Amino acid sequence: MAKNKQSFTWVAIILNVLTVAMELAWILIYKERMKLEMLTMFTNLSNLVCAVSCILYVVYASRKIDKGKEIPSWLVTFRFLSTVCMVMTSLTVGLILSFMESPFPEGHIRLMLSGYLLFVHTICPILSSVSFLFFEKDTFPFKWRTVLKGMIPVVGYAVVSVLMNLFRLWDGPYPFLKVYDQPIWMSFAWLLILMGAGFVFSLGVTWIKSIACRNTGAG
Repeated sequence: MAKNKQSFTWVAIILNVLTVAMELAWILIYKERMKLEMLTMFTNLSNLVCAVSCILYVVYASRKIDKGKEIPSWLVTFRFLSTVCMVMTSLTVGLILSFMESPFPEGHIRLMLSGYLLFVHTICPILSSVSFLFFEKDTFPFKWRTVLKGMIPVVGYAVVSVLMNLFRLWDGPYPFLKVYDQPIWMSFAWLLILMGAGFVFSLGVTWIKSIACRNTGAG
């Protein structure tokens, strides 16, 4: 069992290294447009947080293999939160923004398979999520407070972005956040949808992760 868990850890390290490499590729491609405004976008924030969590995981996982020290609980939580954000990013683009951009499949090709968007909306979310859910074998029992904890980044971003749009400090950056371009009820509806999506994605990540860990004896 110990050798099996170590094999999982090696795969997780490889997937995290690949994720960081893809994030660096995104930054190199996107560097000409790197401005402070990029931090208003949930996609960019999620990918930057994901890159940091992956780097930290590689460091601590390497120490785990070398010295047998377990991954600290705060890092497991950090990886969990970054995974929820990445799932939110990818599925929001795939299920909402791509259809708002253009009819299927043009919108999906443009937002999920073109240029740097291929990295931030598709490749990085898949690599990081697969690693966390199936190969990072750390104790992760199902708890409802964990599900609620996973909603914090999504709800926080939704509330802050709506307020920033209300005060005209931001313009979007997403169409459904432009409160002055739509009826008030629609802004509230979108806010509820985002919070609901955050809950569903957090629940899904928590459930899948807890089952995967339980099946390998990680708890």
